[in-house]
Amino acid sequence: MNVSKTNIVEYCFGQAVDRTAIATIFSVAAFSAVYISSLYNTDIVPLLVNTTQGGVVVLPLLAAAYYYHKNRGALVAFLMVFAPLYAAFIRLVELGNISPSPLREAVVEAVPLTLLFAVPITILSIGLALVYGRFSTN
Repeated sequence: MNVSKTNIVEYCFGQAVDRTAIATIFSVAAFSAVYISSLYNTDIVPLLVNTTQGGVVVLPLLAAAYYYHKNRGALVAFLMVFAPLYAAFIRLVELGNISPSPLREAVVEAVPLTLLFAVPITILSIGLALVYGRFSTN
């Protein structure tokens, strides 16, 4: 099996450039929508409950699974999951339980927490896409 630079780029970003661009725009739009909507909810408990009830988790999971099934871009699928979760966790860290953090500190402090959730969800979405591809009757 030959591994070339083209194969690695296709595995990371996908086979079709137009679908990669649409997925990236989706990620930026999801980040913006989640962060802006969280600005109007200043209580941390409902924000945490809304984040974990699935609105921020299930839709990116399904979108990343669909993208990976159609285009096979693992890095862009990860970005589709990471972006909305990162926006929610920035706001959660910014509000804080004990003392609020400024935005510049919250941006850095939210990365490990987001990775803790985004990596398994991305693995699950890629697995879901592979299982669907294996058992679908296209």
